Amino acid sequence: MSLNTSSNATTGDTQRLKNASLDVKQMLKNETESDFTADLRKKLHRAKKEKLEMTTKHNAELSSFESQIARLRSEVEKGEALRQRLEYDLAVARKEAGLGRRAAEERLAEAQRTQEKLYGSVLGLLCRPGWPP
Repeated sequence: MSLNTSSNATTGDTQRLKNASLDVKQMLKNETESDFTADLRKKLHRAKKEKLEMTTKHNAELSSFESQIARLRSEVEKGEALRQRLEYDLAVARKEAGLGRRAAEERLAEAQRTQEKLYGSVLGLLCRPGWPP
């Protein structure tokens, strides 16, 4: 009986050792899976953080470019308004110059007519009999 009891004890110990070994293997497997999961979570978190940083940088650049475009559009519109105003001023100046030229031409023509009359009067006087006195 002692041998039988010893054999049962050895079988029980062996079974317990097998169970303990399986438990340790399962714990190691769980730890390995847990470490792997934690590593994946860290990588995912890092990727999300990089994506957020890239998105933030992209949005800042986009905002800057849109601001520059708005500023340049404003400058173009101001330039266009200035061009139109200068064209208007040029048209007014041409009109005034034309009117001034026409008035000057009329004064010149009137002066020439007056000169011709005076010349004719002087000639008439000079051509009169008894002239010079």
